[in-house]
Amino acid sequence: MVEEDLAAGEASAEEAYGPLICSVRGLPCPELPSDFVGSIMATVRTRKVPWWRRLSGWARSPQSLTFTPLRLAPAAFVLLLICAASVLHLLGGEKQEILGTNRGDRIPVVLTLRMPEARSVQVMGSFNGWRPQKCERHLREDPTTWSVTLW
Repeated sequence: MVEEDLAAGEASAEEAYGPLICSVRGLPCPELPSDFVGSIMATVRTRKVPWWRRLSGWARSPQSLTFTPLRLAPAAFVLLLICAASVLHLLGGEKQEILGTNRGDRIPVVLTLRMPEARSVQVMGSFNGWRPQKCERHLREDPTTWSVTLW
């Protein structure tokens, strides 16, 4: 049934386009010269596009970024090494002076106490061998403030 429909369709196409098909088949087919493709290609001029125009065209076109976690592993490892080297450099470098003074490996700590009714204040602990150390009043900020610098 399908083959009969196809044969009927071909027959009707042959009737409609018969004169055209006969005239195309009757045209002479000349041989192309051997340098035909070369002569056509020689007339086509290629234009070199400047790099900045190529870059702007690339930047304006949509870009997709795809990655897998395994491809990020080397970059993450390098970043981890850089962070570790930075921390080691900061910890292993020369110690910075705090408050402009540094006594060996000790860091100064300023203890401040505000107690208006006190006549004297003493501080003692393992940092000074449990010997009492007198504090001085600082009149600069407040006459009721006691302060001492502990090393």
